[in-house]
Amino acid sequence: MMIGYARVSRDEDNLGLQLDALRAAGCEKIFIDEGVSGLTIERDGLDQALGTVGESDVLVVWKLDRLGRSLGFPIDLLCTLQSNGADFQSLTDGIDTTTANGRVIFDVMRSLLQFENALIREHTKADGIFGEPRASYSAYAEAALLDRVAARPERMAGEREASG
Repeated sequence: MMIGYARVSRDEDNLGLQLDALRAAGCEKIFIDEGVSGLTIERDGLDQALGTVGESDVLVVWKLDRLGRSLGFPIDLLCTLQSNGADFQSLTDGIDTTTANGRVIFDVMRSLLQFENALIREHTKADGIFGEPRASYSAYAEAALLDRVAARPERMAGEREASG
């Protein structure tokens, strides 16, 4: 069975395009979240759709960003679907895990996300090892100026002693 999911962020956004595309794709059931941000993970419509999806079913969205704003949540969701024997189709993004090409595209996206996460971990680890980020030129120049200003009274006192 093909199960559709549609989401709009604001109540005034139009669901029509998404719903028409999901119906044309053959979705038998369509679940909707209206006025819900893509940053929000807990969504009633999405929860209902996922509760309906079973083995051999396909979750269909008009566009991948309907599942979430960042790539992490949709990729995790697709991995869960696949591990439960279900598939995924994004009508406008060329992702269809029922086909070999779609599975390759999904695997590339998952690999890129893993790569990005690894880079973030490396940068975080490097910050911990090497401490504070290096100061910029302007920070060094300001510190040098403050040092000269602070040393000025001592230098002036030394000049007075030499001349006096």
